[in-house]
Order: sequence, then structure tokens, then C-alpha cells
Amino acid sequence: RRHHLERKEGGGYDRFEYEQHPSRYISTFSKKIAPHTSVLINGIYWAVDSPKLLTLPDAKNLLRPAHTPWLPTSEGAPPLPHRMLGICDISADPGGSIEFMNECTTIDTPFCLYDADRN
Repeated sequence: RRHHLERKEGGGYDRFEYEQHPSRYISTFSKKIAPHTSVLINGIYWAVDSPKLLTLPDAKNLLRPAHTPWLPTSEGAPPLPHRMLGICDISADPGGSIEFMNECTTIDTPFCLYDADRN
């Protein structure tokens, strides 16, 4: 938590305060960690008054086409439109820590697709 949670009013992260007052905190995950993530496996506990790991605007920003001329490409490794390729939300809280996850999957249909432009 200390890597992506900060007090809204400044002052860093305090575990005991966060456990008592999570609404005083914001998540910086979308700016500090997610831009470097290809696949996210999310299994965190999320409560209604806790900050979201990824919001709808965060998803839209992360899924914008990226210009990465420094990455080599080849026939077997074409350039990708953006870094984030997939999210596995094990916790499956609809509208929870991954805000755009609004449905739970099943064994028969284990995947869902999300279009950040159309929500």
C-alpha cells in the first residue's frame, strides 16, 4: 500500500491512519506503477470508502496509443498500441478497486473486454 497510497492533504502513507480513515487517501497507482505494467493481477481487498486502484479516466489514459520508437520490433514482435495488455481481477468487486470492472466472469466465459473510449 505504501507504494501507491498517499494522503490527500499530503504527508505520505500511515498504515494505522489508512485502516481507520481510508477516505483520506488517494491512489497514485495509475501514475507511478500502471504505466510500466503489461499485465496486472489484482486481488486486493477493497472497501467502498477506499481509493480505487484504477478509475475510468485512468483506464482511458492507460489505453491511449503509445509512441515507443525505442522498442525494437520484428515480424514476431510487432509494436503494441499501449503497454497495458490485460487485467486479471481476482477480487471481482463490480465498480470496485478496478472501477471499470462491472461484471464477474465464469469458468465458461472467463474473459471480458473493455473499451475505455466507450466505457
